[in-house]
Amino acid sequence: MRKYTVLFLLVSSFLSCKKETIAPILTNNTAIYSLVDGSGNCYTPLVQGRFVSNSALNTTNFVYIQVNVTKAGTYSISTNQVNGYRFSGAGSFPITGLQTIALQAIGKPL
Repeated sequence: MRKYTVLFLLVSSFLSCKKETIAPILTNNTAIYSLVDGSGNCYTPLVQGRFVSNSALNTTNFVYIQVNVTKAGTYSISTNQVNGYRFSGAGSFPITGLQTIALQAIGKPL
């Protein structure tokens, strides 16, 4: 039962994505992207790995998310910590358009 509760909380956190374009402290090489489609709907995440209470997460725990890139460049994404863990990732988008990235899970589910 706990496994499904953790999975529900995890997916819920991504389903409540902000309906806006992400543009952190812009530099000439910073990507501009959105976590929503043209209609303002959040893209559905794909969760990988087992999220077990009181077990440290490792490299098998992550989530794939899609972003719509409108300006190629570097990115850095981190979520808030919820239920003892968070997701984080960084890299670069070489082209514009719909891209899929993996965010690493960090922490230990409560």
